[in-house]
Amino acid sequence: MKKKSMLWIIAVLLAFVVIKQSFYIKKLDELQASLTLSSFDAATYVDTLWQEKLPKALATAVPLQVILNGLNQNPSQTIEKYSKGMGIGYIRYFLVKGTAAIVSNKTDATLLQLEGDQSASHLLLQTEYIYGNAARDASGLVDMTTFKNTNELNLVSQEINNRIREKVLQPYKAHQDRAEKVEFVAAIEINSKFPSTDPIEMIPLNLQIVDK
Repeated sequence: MKKKSMLWIIAVLLAFVVIKQSFYIKKLDELQASLTLSSFDAATYVDTLWQEKLPKALATAVPLQVILNGLNQNPSQTIEKYSKGMGIGYIRYFLVKGTAAIVSNKTDATLLQLEGDQSASHLLLQTEYIYGNAARDASGLVDMTTFKNTNELNLVSQEINNRIREKVLQPYKAHQDRAEKVEFVAAIEINSKFPSTDPIEMIPLNLQIVDK
């Protein structure tokens, strides 16, 4: 009986030693400091992207009418030629430009009629809910292989969307009531499996009110 007790005590002690060796204890302030030093600075990254690289990307935008015609006539070829996207999947993004008349202003979007377009397609310019990866991916400026994890990529999307709210939409909303026509460069999202073009929802990357 004593022998079994001794064996049990030895087993418990060995288990305690193994568990203890499996943990590395670090002071909380040291851990926070290391996380701060190694954290990804998405704001600085997007500042550089927005100021130095985005203007050149905007210059490569394709006329929206070209994309609409292509999606109606030959969707697969149009998607292959003009769209961008990260990884595999059906969601693709286009960087488009155009001039459009303002049909009506809603609380969260502006309904537009593309200049020269006689179709029934509706353009919804998002003015309130700017979320997702459309602006990030349509620009083609972000290489996913340069990031450590998907969280960093998501932070980039958030920061780009913040810039759109502050630098693109705030100036537009300040004069929205008098606007009749706008010039835009925008990101649009299309499901390549079901490439519907009605409505087309646009996230603006550049937006200018055209004077009367």
